[in-house]
Amino acid sequence: MDESTLDPGNLVKVLTGENKALLQRVASLEAEALRREEDRRRTEGSLLHMNRLYAKLRYRLLPYLYSSARQSVESGLPLMRTLAIMHIDLKENGVDK
Repeated sequence: MDESTLDPGNLVKVLTGENKALLQRVASLEAEALRREEDRRRTEGSLLHMNRLYAKLRYRLLPYLYSSARQSVESGLPLMRTLAIMHIDLKENGVDK
């Protein structure tokens, strides 16, 4: 490499000439990578927030779930009841639709 290739003025000419399209492509790929990284971080943050909310909700619902399970054991009815079990009075009154 000679001194003329390292000259900043010469580098500008080389970069603005043939390699301009290549530099634009590299710049656009870098910008796209930065956008993806930002989106990933934003998604991770929102997923973490959502998981915390559902964990809090789960623990708030534990007393209800416990009492429902206990009632299910005592009554002999399933914990997840079908509509036919829940609305047996409709069938007894002749509503069979």
